Amino acid sequence: MLIKGSDERERRVQQRKLAGEVNAKIDAVTQDESSKSGRETERKLPPGEMRANILVAQPANAVVEDVSIGGLKISSGAKLEANSHLGIFFKIPGKESGVTLICEVIWHKQWAAGMSHSTGLKILTTTDDKIFTAFVEQLPQLIES
Repeated sequence: MLIKGSDERERRVQQRKLAGEVNAKIDAVTQDESSKSGRETERKLPPGEMRANILVAQPANAVVEDVSIGGLKISSGAKLEANSHLGIFFKIPGKESGVTLICEVIWHKQWAAGMSHSTGLKILTTTDDKIFTAFVEQLPQLIES
């Protein structure tokens, strides 16, 4: 028998556990400067409205606006501080799997009286470089107006 609210508690426990794993990976990556080199920077257009989860102390949702092997731009309700590190998780469209990106906040802009934020992220590492690279390479190039 499930106690009312136990699903929500379990979800929060899983989020905290995942955030702890992401923080451990962030610590490992930031100590290994060699993982930052050799990334492509050609920006690509994600499919449709691609959603992602921001994995920080207070998890939030985001929309991926553009993506490259080296970074991505997201929009969210979360204010993310420049030079901070975080995890971003998203499902690969058309696949059952997802990928977590360990990123550094490069820049941040606030829109609409603080209700919306646009953030540029540098990808430090991924949980699966092969899947992520294949996903990005098949996306169309972003054409800015």
